[in-house]
Amino acid sequence: MNFIQRTALLERMHHLIRLNATGSPKQFAHTMGISESSLYELLKIAKELGADIEFCNTRDSYIYKLPVELQFGYTLI
Repeated sequence: MNFIQRTALLERMHHLIRLNATGSPKQFAHTMGISESSLYELLKIAKELGADIEFCNTRDSYIYKLPVELQFGYTLI
């Protein structure tokens, strides 16, 4: 998986987490079209980038403990 593909997956993951619509890790991986091990690797990357993510049993979804935004790309200055 190259950088662009991984970035796209991180953006999709971020969107689903913000909606509290991930479901279990197995469901989340299926929705993302990746394996569970790939999902855990993406979650690890997101955490390394500063996202405080945890699984909420009450919502049956991954959530951000604090509000965050994810931004990739260049901005004109």
